[in-house]
Amino acid sequence: RDPASLLDDLGVVVTYMHLSRKESRAWTDDDPVTATLTRVLLRILANGIRVSIRGEPQLWDLFRKVPRLVTNPAVSQTLAYGLKTCKKEYKADVQRYVGFLRFMVSNKLISEGVSALTSRKAAVTL
Repeated sequence: RDPASLLDDLGVVVTYMHLSRKESRAWTDDDPVTATLTRVLLRILANGIRVSIRGEPQLWDLFRKVPRLVTNPAVSQTLAYGLKTCKKEYKADVQRYVGFLRFMVSNKLISEGVSALTSRKAAVTL
């Protein structure tokens, strides 16, 4: 799939997470967000796709300022498992991608993250 599809996947995931948090909906292991993140991550691992994120300076400033990233434990476990099982040569790429996902689901920055993605100021390049 092309980069735009991956961007759409991320947009859907982030929007759903934002709504779930707003409605105080409980997270569960079979949460659609976890399933989608797993699917996207496994697609990257399976294809050995190199992922790089190029954004505007403001986006990177936000990224650097996040003191602590809050994520769903089920998502964290999924990502940790992905890192453990991926091929050595892809580990750095996956770690960068995982860092980006954690940034996206951070409570304080989720709106800015969605805005940056939808305005295409941030480009996910495959």
